[in-house]
Amino acid sequence: MKKILSYALVSILSAAIALFGAFYALNKRNAFDRFQKPATEQEKQERLAKLEGKVVLITGASGGIGSAFAKEAAKYKMKVALTDIDLGVSNALVEEFKKSGVEAMAIQVDLRSQAEREKLVKEVLQRFGRVDMLINNAGYLYLAQPDELSMADAKASFEVNFFAYVDLARLVLPLMKKNGEGTIVNISSVLGHWPVVSGLAQNGLNGMYTGAKAAVNSWSQVLQRALINSNIKVRVVSPSGVRTGFWKHTQGPEKQKALDESGRLWQFYDDPETVAKDAFLGIVDNPIFIFPGHARALFNAFELEKETNFREK
Repeated sequence: MKKILSYALVSILSAAIALFGAFYALNKRNAFDRFQKPATEQEKQERLAKLEGKVVLITGASGGIGSAFAKEAAKYKMKVALTDIDLGVSNALVEEFKKSGVEAMAIQVDLRSQAEREKLVKEVLQRFGRVDMLINNAGYLYLAQPDELSMADAKASFEVNFFAYVDLARLVLPLMKKNGEGTIVNISSVLGHWPVVSGLAQNGLNGMYTGAKAAVNSWSQVLQRALINSNIKVRVVSPSGVRTGFWKHTQGPEKQKALDESGRLWQFYDDPETVAKDAFLGIVDNPIFIFPGHARALFNAFELEKETNFREK
């Protein structure tokens, strides 16, 4: 009799635990769904209007997508903190923004250094008192054959293209939690989703870049899950080719290949202003992944192919 009661008790406890787990998982799923269902146009416009006066920190701001992001932020009257290893363009943007009544500052930083990253956030706090949005944009291309790459250079590229993103998010998250809201925007690439669509990848050259961007994508999803019950949003912007000086800053023994590739495909690339405009509309939307410009058509094509392959199986 005692054994029967013991078995019954174990069964009841097991069923209760399973039921609790199911309700917990359902609650988590419902919470995550609010990050996936697209917002209405009215909701997006209301959220854009609320950006005025918010503080945005943008890395890699002296050119290309970073500068375009800064201009887009200024258009919405945000307070803008620009950072780059070379402040030439960033300083000019600060002066331009000041003339239109937008508060802005430029800070020189080498994102390979953890100490400089920590100093960066402290300087922004001293000036503006808060960080409402972080745009992790800085990055560069390192090209080498797998058996010819320098491990020191490969690690340095990952430090800028991935670990700096993680570290800056780590540094601003306590500030955002204290304020009860915030947005972390990580600039990835379509190559982080489909690494071999590029001629550079098919030649085996850009594994460090595509690997870092794939890491950004994966980490960003986990980060959003960790923040699922907060009002802190994570967004991943994945452009395709963009007409910027990015290609000229390529590092590695095969860097000439980047110039050859970009020259061949330049006419098909997006301009940085299109990427920034689409990205901001995506930032105030709900889905985590944003495919601006031509990247949207590429995403749709791959999703259609995946769906077709699934049905055929």
